[in-house]
Amino acid sequence: GLMIDGDPIRPLAFPFDCQIDGASMGIATSACYSPDYASNIGMGFIATESAELGSEMTIIAPEGELAARVVPLPFFNPARKTAAGER
Repeated sequence: GLMIDGDPIRPLAFPFDCQIDGASMGIATSACYSPDYASNIGMGFIATESAELGSEMTIIAPEGELAARVVPLPFFNPARKTAAGER
């Protein structure tokens, strides 16, 4: 999964490039603002060598460059009872 910094974003209409140090490392395929996390979250396909938890990257979106980092999935617990972010 991806945690994406910044103001709430609109859901992605198409995949956006994910870069590390200017080199393409994959694509963000979906993203939206999550009220449960009070942050933007997303998913995508990232090169294995760049997909370690905590890896930081830049998503190139129409809104501009968005800082993101790799976080564990699922965003919801397997029983689907509560959001993982709820305490």
